[in-house]
Amino acid sequence: MFSIDIDRYLINPGAMTPPTFPRVPAKSFSRRFWRPVLISLSMILVITAGIFALALHAIDAPLVPDATSGAGEAGMRDGLAIALLHGDATACGIQAGKLLRDRLLATMRVISLRRSFQLDDAQRTALTKGLSADHKAELEALAQAGRVDRDALFDANLALDTQCTVLLTGADGKGPVRMARNMDYFPAQLLGPATVVTVWRLPGKHAVASIGWPGYAGVISGMNDAGLVATVLKNSRYRQTSGTPLTFRVREILESAKDLDAALAAFRQSPVSSDHFVVLADRTRAAVAWYDGTFHRRDPVAGVLTCSNGKPNKEGDQEDDRTQALRALMAKNAAPNEIQLKQAMTQVYLRDINAQTMFFRPDLREVDLALSHGLQPAAKQPYHRIPLGSWLDGGKLDSVTISTVGAVEALKHY
Repeated sequence: MFSIDIDRYLINPGAMTPPTFPRVPAKSFSRRFWRPVLISLSMILVITAGIFALALHAIDAPLVPDATSGAGEAGMRDGLAIALLHGDATACGIQAGKLLRDRLLATMRVISLRRSFQLDDAQRTALTKGLSADHKAELEALAQAGRVDRDALFDANLALDTQCTVLLTGADGKGPVRMARNMDYFPAQLLGPATVVTVWRLPGKHAVASIGWPGYAGVISGMNDAGLVATVLKNSRYRQTSGTPLTFRVREILESAKDLDAALAAFRQSPVSSDHFVVLADRTRAAVAWYDGTFHRRDPVAGVLTCSNGKPNKEGDQEDDRTQALRALMAKNAAPNEIQLKQAMTQVYLRDINAQTMFFRPDLREVDLALSHGLQPAAKQPYHRIPLGSWLDGGKLDSVTISTVGAVEALKHY
């Protein structure tokens, strides 16, 4: 009779359009028509209520204070969940599963309601083949230690459709690079408060800090011990194929590369499973890379780089509304300071799904992180200032002090 794509509306409520109902002659408006209509609408209300009930439960799920598992440790610092994982891949998976179990279970219950996170057997098998042996072993151990469904956990790690924006300055070869970044993803009301800063320290690899969620072993936003930063943004032409799952390629990059040249070489080593954008930055340079059957690269202009979700033109540039808004800001101020870069994120966040906002300082190995609060976007919240260096160098949980930095004055939304 009619259909409503619930998942599409929930991912981007701001783009919601009313469902189309068929025209039915007045004489046919009978119980046979209205009963399934009311049942369908009731189901939508129940599903929506269930999502928010589960989200509230997940927000309240505490991380075990100052817990340890093997060489790993976790705890709450400045209201933010931190997990330091150390050892081989299997050990890290076990540590994450045990230390983050409560938040992992609650988050997986919500994720299971998202259709976009439910892969069929063929998709899951094809994408799993693209994982390195270490990353697959870590996920297997994480599922077992965390007591969650193995296929559901793999699906949550392999499916990806983040909506995001980046504005980066100082990428002129002299530096210092500064990167402001919105991470827009549904449901922000869950993913913001459920955020976990995870640091992996595996022998023979660069240590990597990821701003993600319990049970997420890929990297959507992260930095390594060399100060290399990588963030993932959805390409509006989104396609998912075989190859290395993109967020795990990003983790491979951070585990192996120390600068932009090495990062781009690692990105191009083999096909990846989606054509999403990856913004890569070291202390003085940056670039956007993506793969759509051909590897592409876009460089900064006068040290400035922007990236959103707009479809790239033949030159690899974007012309969408958020990109235009950022360009207009830069036209007024070609050398914005840190507060102004953060303010730019208040103009271009996506309504209802702005879960995280970050400000990276690669040379200092430091990130400011703001999280959504209730229905309020992350970009308008105070920031946690996180000096990552000691953790990346092997320090204990208490070797780092996280402080709070006030929210910036918001600009008019685009």
